[in-house]
Amino acid sequence: MARLRRKPSFFKALVRDFSNQLKIPPAFYVHFAGEVPRRSLLRTPAGTWNVNVEKVNDGFFFQKGWKEFVHDHGLKLCEFLIFRYAGNLKFDVDVYGRNGCKKEFVMAVSKNDRSLEEGHDNAIRGTQNVDGQGFGSADGTTTSQATCAIKNEVIDVESDTSMDIDEPDTQEDQLHEDSEIGLPRELGSTEHFYSRTQMENPSEALEAAKKFSSKHPFFRAILHKAYVDKGRLVIPKSFQNSCIGKKKYVRLQDSKRRWLVKCTSNRNSCRLSAGWYQFVRDHALKVGDVCVFELIDRNDAVMKVSIFRCNS
Repeated sequence: MARLRRKPSFFKALVRDFSNQLKIPPAFYVHFAGEVPRRSLLRTPAGTWNVNVEKVNDGFFFQKGWKEFVHDHGLKLCEFLIFRYAGNLKFDVDVYGRNGCKKEFVMAVSKNDRSLEEGHDNAIRGTQNVDGQGFGSADGTTTSQATCAIKNEVIDVESDTSMDIDEPDTQEDQLHEDSEIGLPRELGSTEHFYSRTQMENPSEALEAAKKFSSKHPFFRAILHKAYVDKGRLVIPKSFQNSCIGKKKYVRLQDSKRRWLVKCTSNRNSCRLSAGWYQFVRDHALKVGDVCVFELIDRNDAVMKVSIFRCNS
């Protein structure tokens, strides 16, 4: 029996200042077939990150995009990473904590676990029934009803082109912030909130999503390639400011389960990051699908997600 060929790999201990760049071991360059890639993809269970490889003196470093990878995975001093090269500029990355154990970025939350340790940046997928209890506020804060100034507004997040969401504060981020804002239609039956409507093309899926109405604040997102493949989804900044606040995590809910997803924000943009890719995979979301995110619980930042599918 032929032996399976193992992927070439290397490990790096996180020492000194690793937050802005990380050096690739020179002995590993032989696996790049004579040409070190200028752009790489780092993959973990939480998603995929674009990270540029830059030459500094005689060495090559992960640089542009690396800082965001560090932030999204909550990497800390004295942890270490194993990089397995999958070819085509792709690395599969495992993260090991100070205790020597592999960090799991997707794990079940027990029904009675109501807290997250401060600084714990793992993406956690809740698997309990939605009528069960046990999901507390991720950052210990609450958001009052009065603070949600846009509770009766609809915010659309739409784009006809793929957006590079790995770059913060881009012009395309601003494009999403400037998308249509309108008033919702009159609230009807709630039965369709969990529907998985199949549509023949993206425009039909969008038109169906536009018929969605609720007494709660919500926004719509057309899933283009970046949202499906890169493990990120932009949240309108106005929606975050008025309804989510500074919470580090939100809970995405369907008719059966909840997923705990990290909310990454800065002054000009807000994104769902670690945990979003798992939600995409669990629901087999594809380019052209439309998701409606409805904030049904402000205190715990629970957003019910309705999916309008596109067949094309």
